[in-house]
Amino acid sequence: AGYEHWDDEKWVDVSAPRWREFITQELAPAILEKGVDGLFVDNADVYWRLRSEAVFDALTDILRALKDMGAYVCINGGDVYVTEYLDRGGDPRAIADAVDQESVFSAIDWDGGSFCESAEEDRAYFQSYVETAAKHGLDVFLLEYTTDPALIARISDYCARNGFRYYAAGDLELSAP
Repeated sequence: AGYEHWDDEKWVDVSAPRWREFITQELAPAILEKGVDGLFVDNADVYWRLRSEAVFDALTDILRALKDMGAYVCINGGDVYVTEYLDRGGDPRAIADAVDQESVFSAIDWDGGSFCESAEEDRAYFQSYVETAAKHGLDVFLLEYTTDPALIARISDYCARNGFRYYAAGDLELSAP
C-alpha cells in the first residue's frame, strides 16, 4: 500500500516470513558488515497502520534480532508499538536503544507546503511518549521540521531539561535551517 505524502515509499507486511528473513538475515548483516554500529528502523508505525498480533510479534522479532546482532537500534515512528510493548511488560532494551520521534513541536502543512507548530494535543501526546521511553532507559531523539528560531529555542530547552537530543530540519531533505 502507498505511504501518504511519500511517493517512493510503500507499507509492507512485516509479518511475512520472507520479509523478516530479508531484514534479519540479509539486509541488516550486510549493513553491519560495512562497519556501521547502529540501525535506524524507520516506519515502525507499520503497527499503527496494520495493527494485528502478527505484525506486533513480527516487529518484536525483527527488533530483537537486530539487537542480538550487537547494533545500536533506534526506532522511528513507533509510538503505538513501543507504548504497547511497554504496556505488555516488555524489556525495552531487548528491542532498542533509542526512539526517534518526528514532529513533537513542529508539524508539516502538506497542503500549504510549509512547516508550522504542532497542535497542543499532538505535542502533549508525543512528549508523554518520549518521556515514558526515557523513563524506561531508552535514549530519545527528536526530529523537528522548522526554521523558526523561537520554536527551535523551545525544542532546545525541552531537550536540555530532559537529556534528549534533537535536530531541526529546514526542509524534508533534512537540511539544516
